[in-house]
Parts: sequence; C-alpha cells; structure tokens
Amino acid sequence: MPEPIRQFADFKVQNPYYITVNDQVRKNLQENNYFFHKWKKKNLRYTVKDLEVPFSLYSTSPFMFADQRQRVGFGGTRSPTVDTFDCVFSIATALASANKTIVSGGVPGVDLAAHLGALESGIGCERTIAILANPVNFGLLGHELPSNFISKTIFQFGAFVSEYKELIHQENMEYKTRLLQRDRIISCLSDVFICFECSTNSATVDTAKRAKIQGKSVLAFVSNIQSTRKGVEQVIDEKIAQPVSNLDDINRKLASLYSEMR
Repeated sequence: MPEPIRQFADFKVQNPYYITVNDQVRKNLQENNYFFHKWKKKNLRYTVKDLEVPFSLYSTSPFMFADQRQRVGFGGTRSPTVDTFDCVFSIATALASANKTIVSGGVPGVDLAAHLGALESGIGCERTIAILANPVNFGLLGHELPSNFISKTIFQFGAFVSEYKELIHQENMEYKTRLLQRDRIISCLSDVFICFECSTNSATVDTAKRAKIQGKSVLAFVSNIQSTRKGVEQVIDEKIAQPVSNLDDINRKLASLYSEMR
C-alpha cells in the first residue's frame, strides 16, 4: 500500500490555525438516541462523545467563525442522480449568494455539489467549510477527492476544518470511523442541516439525528426526482426533519429560524 503522505504531497498547508468553537451542544439523549453504524452493521446508542465536539479544532482560516454569518449544513449520498447534484449545486449557490456559509463533509456526491455550488456564488471569502476526517494540511487530497484545484479554491474562499493531526490512509478502518465521527462536527457547526437524496440508516441520516439531538433544526429536501433511496422519508417519518421541496421553502424556514435566534 502506498504511503498516503506521498500521494497527497501537491497541496499542503504548513501551519493550520487552532480555532475556538463557541457552539454549545445540547446533550438531549432522550429521543432519537440510536444510530445504525454502517461499518458494524447494527444499531448503537449515541453517547456524549458521539455528540460533543472538541473545544478547539484545526482550521485553515482564522476568520471562519469570527462573525455571525449563518451556516447551513448539507448532506446526502455519494452517488446522487445528475438531477440531485444539479439541485444541490443550485441551492448551495443561492444560499451562499445570500451570505450563508455552506458546511459539508468534503467527499464525492452531494457534499461536493454543495462545496462547488457555494464557491460558484462568487461572494465573500467564507463561502464553504469542508469538515475532514484527515488533517486540514492536505485539503481534499487526503479526503477522497484528489483535486488540487478544488482544494486550493476552498482554501482561498472557505476553510478546511478537522479535529485530527495525524494523517491515515483512506482504506484504513480508522479513517472510516473518523468519517462517522466528523458528522457531529458538521451538525454542530451548522445552524441548520439539510438532508438531500440518501439511503435509509446512512451517514446522512446519522448526521441528521446528531443535529436533532444537539438542538439544531433539520430539513429534508423532498424531490420529485426518482430514486430508490429512502433516507429523506426516514428522517421525516421519524420526526427528525421538516420537509422542504424548493429554495423558497428553505428560505422561509431559515428566515423563521434566524428570527427566533435573534
């Protein structure tokens, strides 16, 4: 197996910042307190460590959490339909153009569409945050998306965030465990988390559950696009998420939420 650090040598941030995260996690473990562990193939109960985030995280930007810019989390399948990818891209572009920061997990599929859509907005230097399961030093090159261009663009107009200092290979089981654990950071750093096309008991459903337990608002995008994946229906049926079906619905929900937060 090749050494990962040689694979990812083209893009590297030498000195990541150590930032303080002010979001408070509400440890409500009384409802929706189980998740399906996709690697262990069984239901497990959430514990405090599955919900709390470190007081400080590594980031490539010292300014990403310095203002009151609203943050919207995106999650969904790694293999969306073309229509879903386009939809996510368009919604992310519109929200970033309205001065929202798009938070996602930096992997192919819906995450990538969200990051690219935010970057397309052309507004501000805080367009998107990619939460990584490897150190921020290597950007997406250490995270299943070996693109120097996308890594450099996120670095320039957004930020990479991670709790990890040590680089591990993507085929390592520890890396897969990290992918699930980073879900709690995606949800915690988002004011609202939106589920797009995803499978039942998927990592996206897991992120939605963590967000709900953390006291965040969760939305589920109901589409007329044909898909065999039923994760969106699951989070609605389990009363984890409120349904939305277009950008106007999302904007109304966000406006209501942010009005309550003031």
